[in-house]
Amino acid sequence: MAKPEDIDSLNVKIRGQNQPAGEVTAMTFRLADIAVVPGQEGAVLAYLQQHFRDISTLVPLPDPIVGKRRKAAGNDKNDAGADPRQPAYFVLRDGELLQQKLVAAGLAMVLPGGQADQPMRIDVAGLTRQMAITALTNTEAHARQNHKGMWAGAGQVAAQSKPEARYFYAANHDAALPENAAGDAAPLALDAIGAYGVIGGVLRSVEIQQYRAYLNFGQDWRRDFTVAFDRDQMADIAASGFGLSAWVGHRVLVRGVIENRGGPYVAPQNLASLCVERE
Repeated sequence: MAKPEDIDSLNVKIRGQNQPAGEVTAMTFRLADIAVVPGQEGAVLAYLQQHFRDISTLVPLPDPIVGKRRKAAGNDKNDAGADPRQPAYFVLRDGELLQQKLVAAGLAMVLPGGQADQPMRIDVAGLTRQMAITALTNTEAHARQNHKGMWAGAGQVAAQSKPEARYFYAANHDAALPENAAGDAAPLALDAIGAYGVIGGVLRSVEIQQYRAYLNFGQDWRRDFTVAFDRDQMADIAASGFGLSAWVGHRVLVRGVIENRGGPYVAPQNLASLCVERE
């Protein structure tokens, strides 16, 4: 693997099983299921440049979005709108994931990619992809609770002259609001329309309609937070044997873009973007 020159692409030379001896193919990969937030790029690049030699195993993931675009283009080459980088997990010599190291330090947040909630028989350091995402989510929660890196100011009220990036929001006033190192409460989802982040709160009720299900985090839908599942996600939840009503009273975390649908609202990209905490 070449020394990283930026955080957006990791260049690796791979020798295929059917290639002549000595012949290698250069490929470009990106870190699967995490995202580096603005302001952390320098620290992440420094970490990669210091530790890239510790990478022992590369685990590429299928990218259905790129595949669909290639098929639509009618050839094997990427069209102008496709991301040429293949998502991958990087396993370090100590057996841990590179992604998990970055998340633990508060240098990146979990961002499950396309079809992350679909069954995939991929061995990532002895884990399935779903297990790897769960481990990343738990690591992120620990980093957030300990105010690491990007989470150090997650709840601070910034001065208007210097807006602060925030990545954790409370579903409503009744939520158990985590505090930052300065003792400030997390901002509300209501005040973060258009932002991407992790939103947490206690689920109050569930409304199931024919084509959509709504998770409500308060009594006033105009102000309180709502999560919406589409028909396919409802079917996946039903197939798993879980009942949405059983989640009521539990603390729920969801990640996504906060929209305004008569109140703050997230339609998660996939079920891997949602976590229901156990009692």
